[in-house]
Amino acid sequence: MTTVAASKPAPWARLSWIVLVLAWIALLLPSLRVVAGVPLAVAGLVLALLAARAGRRTGLPPLVAAVLVSPLLYFMAAPGGAIAPRLIGDDATADAASPAGAAPAATSAPAPASTVGSPRLEDSARAFMTSITAVELASAYAYDKAEADRLYRDKGLLLTGMVADTGRDGSALTLAANDYPPVRAQGLKHEVVAGLRPEQQITLACRGAGATGNAAEVVDCSMQ
Repeated sequence: MTTVAASKPAPWARLSWIVLVLAWIALLLPSLRVVAGVPLAVAGLVLALLAARAGRRTGLPPLVAAVLVSPLLYFMAAPGGAIAPRLIGDDATADAASPAGAAPAATSAPAPASTVGSPRLEDSARAFMTSITAVELASAYAYDKAEADRLYRDKGLLLTGMVADTGRDGSALTLAANDYPPVRAQGLKHEVVAGLRPEQQITLACRGAGATGNAAEVVDCSMQ
C-alpha cells in the first residue's frame, strides 16, 4: 500500500509539467497568448497543486514554476514587454498597438532638393534618356557628324560634364570636352547659369540639337 501511494504523485507532476510547458509556449505567441496560454497556465497550476497535495517532493517544483514563471512570461510577452519585440518583431508590436482597422501610414521618401528654376526629372523619365558625358558627345560630332546626329539629335540626353564657361552674366553655358570644342548648353535660366563656377561637375537633362560648326549643342536643358 505504501508503494502504491508513493507512486501516485508522479503522473500528476509529469502532467503538470507538460501542461505548463505548453502554456509557456502559448504565452509567447501573440495569437495564442490569451485564448490558450492563460487557460493552460491555470490548468498547469491546478495540476501542480494536485501533485503537491499528493506528494510534496514531486509536486513542489511544478507548483513553484506555475506561480513564478507563468505570470512572468505573461507580462514580458505582452505588447511593449521586454521580450515581445524579439519574438514577434517590431512590425507586429506596432500593429498590436494601432487601432483596429486603421490604415497604415504611407511612407514616402524625402523629395530631392531641386535647383531653383530647373526642376529635376523623375526616375521614370530618366530611364528613357541616354546618359553621356560632354567629352563623349563632342568626340562623336568631331569624328562623324552624321552618325552623331543619328544617335543624339532630338534625343533626350543626361549630359554630365565640367563647366568650362558661363558667359557674361550667365548668358551662355559650355561644358569642357578636353581636346574637342566645348559643348554648348542652352535653356537654363540666367540666374542658374550665373550660380555655376568653372570646373564644377554638373549633370543636365537636355535635348540633342546637333552641332554648329564643330561644337555640339544641346537645348531645353535643366539641372539635375
